[in-house]
This record gives sequence, C-alpha cells and structure tokens, in this order.
Amino acid sequence: MNINNIDDLGNQIIKNGLNMINNIITNDDLVKVYKKETETELKLLILLAGVDKSNLTLNIEGSSLIIKAQSSVCVDEFSQFSEINYNKTIKTDIGLTKNNITAKMDNGVLKLTIKKNSESVNID
Repeated sequence: MNINNIDDLGNQIIKNGLNMINNIITNDDLVKVYKKETETELKLLILLAGVDKSNLTLNIEGSSLIIKAQSSVCVDEFSQFSEINYNKTIKTDIGLTKNNITAKMDNGVLKLTIKKNSESVNID
C-alpha cells in the first residue's frame, strides 16, 4: 500500500472500515461458540442473539449437535434483521445422548454441559 498524503490515508481507512462493515453484515456464521474441555466433560457457551428458549431446537446425530433457532430482533429501519434463522452443527468426539447433555438457555446464551463417558477420546 503506497500512501502519498493524509487524504489518501483517510480514504484508505474509510475503505477498510466499509469493507469490515460489509463483512459483518454479510457474515453467514451468526452463531458464536466457545468451549472449555476437561477429562470428564465438555462445556459449550453458544451465543444466539435475540433467541428465546421456545424458538430453539437441539438435535443429536451421532457425535454432532445440531442447533436451529429463529429470532426476530428488529422490525424498524434494520429490517434485514427482522427474522434471523440460526443453523449450526457442532462436531464433537463424544457419543452424544439425551442423558449426557444438560442445557440452560438465558438471554440468548445457551450453555451446554456434555458428560464424557469412559469410551470417549479427548483429541487436542
């Protein structure tokens, strides 16, 4: 990047800023997942903006957890956010069952605790 004067620098900053905003608006991965793992359990913190517990579905397929949710965040001038559909598959190395998962949903934050069984393998 070759910048000759302060105006060129200002224009470059504005251009980069707009590119960042465009990336945020068009980001398809709206679900943010954070994990903490020990030898006995896997804890997941999943951020689902504007989602109510009644609009959340969790499904298990083998060692994968499928999260589907719907949210109506805004209905004013930000109409592109009037309906957001979340769809995220989280792959684990744990055999998942209804018996080894506990879930808590509060204010758009889903907390999952998955108990590992003795046959589970911890992969770093």
